[in-house]
Amino acid sequence: MTISLAARIETLRPRSRAVFQVLYQRLGEIVDKRDLINEVWGDTPVIDDNVVQCISEIRRLIKEDSTLALKTYPRRGYMLGLSGETPQIIDSESGLPRIAIAQFDNYAQSEDSAFAKALRDDIITEMTRSTEFIVVADTNHDTHYILEGGVRNEVGVIRTNFRLLQMQTNEYIWAERYDIPADQCIQAQRRIAGLVANKLSNGDGIIVSNERKQLDKGRSIDPQAYEYFLLGSNVHDYLTSEGSLISLGHLRNAVEKDPGFSRAWSRLAITYLLRLAYTHTEEPEQTAEDFVTASLNAVKTDPGDPVAQAIAGAAYFSIGETKRGKSAFERAVDTGSDNGDALSIVAYTRPTKLPTADEDFDNIRHALSLFPYHPEWYSLAFGYSAFYSGHYLEAVDELESVSNSVIDKHLYLALCYAELDLPEKSAHHRNKVQGMEPEFTISQLIAGDSIVEPTAARQLQTIAVKAGFSM
Repeated sequence: MTISLAARIETLRPRSRAVFQVLYQRLGEIVDKRDLINEVWGDTPVIDDNVVQCISEIRRLIKEDSTLALKTYPRRGYMLGLSGETPQIIDSESGLPRIAIAQFDNYAQSEDSAFAKALRDDIITEMTRSTEFIVVADTNHDTHYILEGGVRNEVGVIRTNFRLLQMQTNEYIWAERYDIPADQCIQAQRRIAGLVANKLSNGDGIIVSNERKQLDKGRSIDPQAYEYFLLGSNVHDYLTSEGSLISLGHLRNAVEKDPGFSRAWSRLAITYLLRLAYTHTEEPEQTAEDFVTASLNAVKTDPGDPVAQAIAGAAYFSIGETKRGKSAFERAVDTGSDNGDALSIVAYTRPTKLPTADEDFDNIRHALSLFPYHPEWYSLAFGYSAFYSGHYLEAVDELESVSNSVIDKHLYLALCYAELDLPEKSAHHRNKVQGMEPEFTISQLIAGDSIVEPTAARQLQTIAVKAGFSM
């Protein structure tokens, strides 16, 4: 017996059912996220992830109903509409590249067909979080890209393959394979979905890079500079001394080839900043100077880029220009409310400069909700802002996921554990810091990190004494 849509709606959780009712009452209209929150949650505190979960639940429920479609409009809201009408509205409104997710080929055993279907659903859910493209209903629509996939079972291993087709050129511009043990497919399902979604979006993902490359050609960006930029933009390389040196080489070549390439300057500045934070440099003063130079060049060549503004905010404070630093941070947050890199840079640097720790903590939580499988330095930024906003347990949870080679991980874990009255754990991480930097002192940290916000400085000094650090 076929269950009607109305009956299925009744199976939703109360909040999700209320969200559906608001969208249905305004069928064919884009409902602003703030209006949706006000109507469903009222004065009850809510984070974006609560809304995303409701939207995902509704989308899963109506996917078998051919008459309705639920679409996400980045920075605007959501619209429930008739499936045959929604695509035309999206095309005229968004101006963003459109991607369709094809039905995945299933070469696996029959019992694995559910896995292939669930994996596609999870990828759709993750990709609808992106603010960089629109996920459309089907491949017959006038799409820019089509993501294809397949699942194959081979002697205890489930092999998943993905390909991204660019419709304009009819060429595949990306392909990747993820293999997982057959007995771990359920646990790996969301992880693979996140990896694929982040590979395609997440700041400089495949789609964004391809679109920017086309745009950059129109702006006469040097093609070789752009190639160097892509080579130097692997965030995983930033986390090791050797890898970050390789990135520096590529990014320096990019800005040498094209001094007006703002995003390359920002990337270069981030690399310098992380080399300072991770103590990967034997010349900290020169690296700090290079960081400022790259940051100011980034914001000079593109003042409208939130990432450039975020990195410039930290640079201005490091040279004593606090008024300009404050303004740059504010512009970064205002214009980059859904930009993970911008929010993470601000959370990484601003709490020790201005009394904004609570706001920065909320922002970095939002960034992590947008990109669940985020770069490691997002976790470090979360740990900083969580510490300075007094969320010590949450800081510990996130910082424990950072690589052991990162000195700041051990520093802030030692501080958090001391404040949580766990002296043995605090001493363990203090010893790690002293082993990596025998001459380390808190005064050195305050000067090197430009910790000028009085409350943050006092908090750091007080807890550092409790943790047994030298002042």
